Amino acid sequence: MKFIAALALWFLPQQLGAFIMTVLICGGVLGSIYLALCLLHLLCKKHLPWLRVPEVKANAGMPYGVATAVGFALVSLRFM
Repeated sequence: MKFIAALALWFLPQQLGAFIMTVLICGGVLGSIYLALCLLHLLCKKHLPWLRVPEVKANAGMPYGVATAVGFALVSLRFM
């Protein structure tokens, strides 16, 4: 949350809506990728036990700073 607040200082008040929506969309895409990796890990573990797949811990949480940084980059390229 502090990261979003710090990056919001770079935009005009009229641009904040676009920034927040872009961060939310990037977070949704990142969350979908994270869920797909968790599902892929479970499927490979169940059906292909001999295949070594890196473990993805579902309870570890998602790094939302990546979505915030990508959202900032996309909006700043659009408005600046």
